[in-house]
Amino acid sequence: MMYDGDFLYSYSQRAKENYDVMKNTEYGFTMLLCSFVGVVAIIDDNAREELFCDQDIPNFITMIKCDTCKKDNNSRVLAFYRHLRNSLCHLKIDNDRIKSNNESTISSIILKDYWEHEKKGKKVKDKTFECTLTIETLEKLFYVVVDVIQKKLAKKED
Repeated sequence: MMYDGDFLYSYSQRAKENYDVMKNTEYGFTMLLCSFVGVVAIIDDNAREELFCDQDIPNFITMIKCDTCKKDNNSRVLAFYRHLRNSLCHLKIDNDRIKSNNESTISSIILKDYWEHEKKGKKVKDKTFECTLTIETLEKLFYVVVDVIQKKLAKKED
């Protein structure tokens, strides 16, 4: 295990507690996005493998695209969490990715990941992941990720 499991455990717990306090305030969405990005960003390849290898992609998630590669051991679940991290850490905040309803309240976020490489001497970006999360879905996914971390990294009482 290359990552610090104690830190990941305590950080995710604090992020959840902070969000739970703030979620019903005018800053609820901001706190959700900050908390979710913070937790997902610190899950490296080793942590992702240990935490999610035996999990399923939550059934409330609908993806348009989710490519796998050797890095994911050809696991769609590991690919999902890798793309999720990449798309959040490289999130371009604009009107194409953040959607709002008629009252200018944020209603969903579109996450995309790309593979940048050279093809025939030219740099290209191929889309490898796309997923739209409503605020409700983002919140559910935040709680799923934190729950997995809390269960898998909890200290066992001797």
